[in-house]
Amino acid sequence: MDDARVWSLPRSKDVTAIFRHDALQLTQVLGQDDVPVDPTIAQKMLSLWKAGQALQDAALMAVRSADGVALAMRNGGFIVIGTPSLNIGLLRAAAKKFPTVTTGSDPAWTIDTSDRFRKVFWEIVTRLDTTVLPRCFDLDIAGVRGQIAAENGTLRFAGDFTTPEAFVAELRAASKIDDDIRYTLTAKQPKSLSDPYSTADLLAQVATLSSDDSFTFDADGWPLTCPAGAAFGFVRTLSAIAAGFAACEGPDATLSILSDANLPLVTARRGENGAVTLKNGRMP
Repeated sequence: MDDARVWSLPRSKDVTAIFRHDALQLTQVLGQDDVPVDPTIAQKMLSLWKAGQALQDAALMAVRSADGVALAMRNGGFIVIGTPSLNIGLLRAAAKKFPTVTTGSDPAWTIDTSDRFRKVFWEIVTRLDTTVLPRCFDLDIAGVRGQIAAENGTLRFAGDFTTPEAFVAELRAASKIDDDIRYTLTAKQPKSLSDPYSTADLLAQVATLSSDDSFTFDADGWPLTCPAGAAFGFVRTLSAIAAGFAACEGPDATLSILSDANLPLVTARRGENGAVTLKNGRMP
C-alpha cells in the first residue's frame, strides 16, 4: 500500500493513532506527537479481529469503552485508536477506497483452561465437528468402551454409551479422578448404531439453554448459555471472540462486528466475573 494514500483518511483530534497490518507485521502509520499510544492495544485488537474475521462477511469491528474507541477494518487492514467521540462512519467511508486485507482465522482455537474435563471435551467435540468423511472414534474412557460414528455433522453412538448424555457423563467422571481417556480413529463402522445426533446435542450437556437466543461465555471462552440447536462450530468461533474480548477490555466495554452492509453480525458486552454475552450472531 502506498503510504501517501493513508493521509487521505480523516484526521482529527479524535484519531489518536492509525495502524495497519499485513501478513507479516503491524505498523503505526499515523499518530499525534503529543499523545503516546501503547502499541499493545493495537496488537490486542488485531488478535481479536483475527477471531472476528472467522464470521462470514465481517468487515468492521468496533470496541467501545469509557476510555475511547478502537476499530479494526477489513478495508486497508487498518486498526484505529481514538477518543469516545471518534466518527466511525466517516472513517469507514474513507477506508472503502482501500483494498481488503484479511488476517486469516485460527481454525485451531481451543479453550485455555486447566480444567481437564473442559480440555478433553473441547478437543474431542472439535474433532467430531470437523470430520467430513465417515470416521469412527473408538473411545476408552477409564475402561468404558464405546464408539462414535461421525460424518459431516451427524453422530451415532455404539457400545457402552449410546446417547450424548451418557458419553459426556463418562467424560466428566473420568476427568474428576484423572483416569485415562483415549481414542483412535478407524474407517470401520460398528454394526449397531444409535439414532442420529449432532454436536449441538453434546453442547447442550455443558451449556444452559438461553432464554433470549444469546450466547454467554466465561473469561476463558467456555460456553455458559447457548440457544437451542447452536452448532458447535459456530459456538467455537464465538468462543474465540469472547475470550479475546474478555482479555483486552474492562467491564464497561462493548463490541460490535458489522458486515459491509452495516448489519450487526455480533454485539457483545462484559458482565460479572468477566463473562461475555453475545447477541445477534447469525446462527448457521
